[in-house]
Amino acid sequence: MSPAFLSLNRNKLHAGLDLHPAEGKELFLRLAERSDVVVEKSPCRHDGRVGGRVPAASGAEPRIVYAANSGFGQWGPFSAGRASYDATAQAVSVLRRHGIPDQPPMKAGFWVGDYTAALMSATAILAALAARRKTGKGR
Repeated sequence: MSPAFLSLNRNKLHAGLDLHPAEGKELFLRLAERSDVVVEKSPCRHDGRVGGRVPAASGAEPRIVYAANSGFGQWGPFSAGRASYDATAQAVSVLRRHGIPDQPPMKAGFWVGDYTAALMSATAILAALAARRKTGKGR
């Protein structure tokens, strides 16, 4: 693991699940039943082969808040099978706006794509949790 990964992910717990076999799906749904929020980071949309994306959609837990984070969105011409990293996000959005006139584009000095996406996702999750407090339903 790189020093950058370790510095950004210290004190975090994570689990990786293969959702294709039945055991992986079952374990995922058991974890989701005990969770308030499920956050997915997937490079592409799913077509239901792993049993659906949102536990609430399958009736497993209607109170769950679900956040799908993918670089190019869940639907659209760039979503299927395309992973995105900060450099990719900058290249297709803000990269040409940075730098020196008459020189090649310059990457921003920090991971603006990664940090902005995380901030927006966290804000949306908090809004969904606040709404759930009033309605009892996840989003």
